Amino acid sequence: MVQAEHNAGTMRDDRVGTLVRRCLWNGLVALTSVFLALVMFEGAIRVFFPQSHFTARVLVWDHELGVRQIAGARGWIVTPEFRTRVTTNSKGLRDTEYSYVKPPGVCRILCLGDSYTFGFGVDADEAFPKVLEVLLNSSGEADGRYQVLNGGICGGGTANQLAFFNAEGYRYQPDFVVLCVCTANDFLDNRRSGLYSFDDGRLVKRDARLSGTELLRSILPRLPCYAFLSSHSHLMTLLKHRVGSLVAHHDFRGQISQSEVARRENDEYELTQCLLSSMRDSCLARGSTLVITVVPHLSAQFQDKRVAALVDFLKVDGFDYVDLFPAFREDEQLGMENFFPINHHWNKRGHGRVAEILCDFLTGRLAGNVAHRRAVFPSQARDVH
Repeated sequence: MVQAEHNAGTMRDDRVGTLVRRCLWNGLVALTSVFLALVMFEGAIRVFFPQSHFTARVLVWDHELGVRQIAGARGWIVTPEFRTRVTTNSKGLRDTEYSYVKPPGVCRILCLGDSYTFGFGVDADEAFPKVLEVLLNSSGEADGRYQVLNGGICGGGTANQLAFFNAEGYRYQPDFVVLCVCTANDFLDNRRSGLYSFDDGRLVKRDARLSGTELLRSILPRLPCYAFLSSHSHLMTLLKHRVGSLVAHHDFRGQISQSEVARRENDEYELTQCLLSSMRDSCLARGSTLVITVVPHLSAQFQDKRVAALVDFLKVDGFDYVDLFPAFREDEQLGMENFFPINHHWNKRGHGRVAEILCDFLTGRLAGNVAHRRAVFPSQARDVH
């Protein structure tokens, strides 16, 4: 009897052991199959649909600025068209270290804008702010007299740049502020940020809107292995972009009429006008001269009505501005490429072209300022910069 019970127990143990081993084996096979499938997908995407990605986290959401760059970030931007190194200084700028206090006798120029100013696709010294610095200092009389700071931040619009200048940018004591307005997306980005709105006809500063996209950006980096996969896996990057697009669509979804589309576009345009006027007022209050740079679409043959209206507004309202559209259209007609064909940002030549145009404009403004000061304040002429 005892032996029979022992045998029955042994058989049960054997069956349980066999079941456990079978489950473990099936689980191992399933995990191996999933792993191999992911490896195959990763390889296929790398070959047929390579993704653009950062190998380091650079941007974070900020309730005051909307988006800001992390201080001391290190990494690479990798795309099918280029591979460029990205570093930020202790204040989050893609530039060398600068003290807030401007050295005596130095003319300081602060460049603000989005990824075009940041230099997405080119090395830091190839971005137009640093090329402009070299051009301005190329005169024998300059001798390092000009400092051009790259305050470009990826992913922001005019609203983000105004918030940054009022919170941080003015502390660099710039003589000139060069603000790039990207006509491809700044109108929409200004509304989406939620940083500014109208209240009884006045422009009111608010905390940035924490959209689903920004919430996703803040949560994902906390997941295990996310940083490594996001930096090295094209499949992860593709999934991240797809999920981000779905979340962004969810944030701003809805079937709207053509009249509603026109109303929103008009509101975005009026908001952008007010932001530019507010930026000019902020610059004047702090002794800086604002220069607006109108950045054209990828094809300089195309200029929509809002862009043309924006240029007219800048002209009529007395802004100092540079419209890149005519020069870029001429270059395009001559077969000169200023953009990456896939990524659509300026290439090295495009940044050099922008620097040349701005150098000519600023040189004229600087000469005009010197002539005016010599006529009105002869004894102070040597201090003008």
